[in-house]
Amino acid sequence: MGKVHYKTYYHIVWSTWRRMPVINLEKMEVITNAIAKKCKELDCGVYALGGWNDHLHVLITIPTKYSVSN
Repeated sequence: MGKVHYKTYYHIVWSTWRRMPVINLEKMEVITNAIAKKCKELDCGVYALGGWNDHLHVLITIPTKYSVSN
C-alpha cells in the first residue's frame, strides 16, 4: 500500500480584549517563546509566529496523532 502524507496548515489568531494595545515587545517575546516551547513539546511545526500590540498570529502544522479540538 502507498504511503499517505498529510500536511494541513492552521493560521491561529489571538487578540486582546477590545483590541487594546497592551502587548509590548517584552510581553511579545514572553508570549511567543511560550507558544514556541509548547509547539515543540507537541511536535507541531511552526512556520510563522508574531504579531502586534493588540494581536498575535501563528502558522502551524499539527501532527495527525492530535485532534485539532485538543
